[in-house]
Amino acid sequence: MSAIRSTDGFDILAGVLFNDDFCVIRAALIPASVVFERTSFVDYTKSHKFYLRDDVWDAPGVSDVTERLRAVEQA
Repeated sequence: MSAIRSTDGFDILAGVLFNDDFCVIRAALIPASVVFERTSFVDYTKSHKFYLRDDVWDAPGVSDVTERLRAVEQA
């Protein structure tokens, strides 16, 4: 994921993992509160680092949208 520069610039983060052919592996809509519980500040870049790990999909408020995006890929 890219650096997150501002903690108040969004309500929901859309995270999508792609394979080598740019097909969707997994996707989620993640509330900002979940994102910022799981970030660490990187002083060198003055930004927050967030890893889209498997356990994010189990966090409260996270919506798994994998199948919805795969359906769009197939259309």
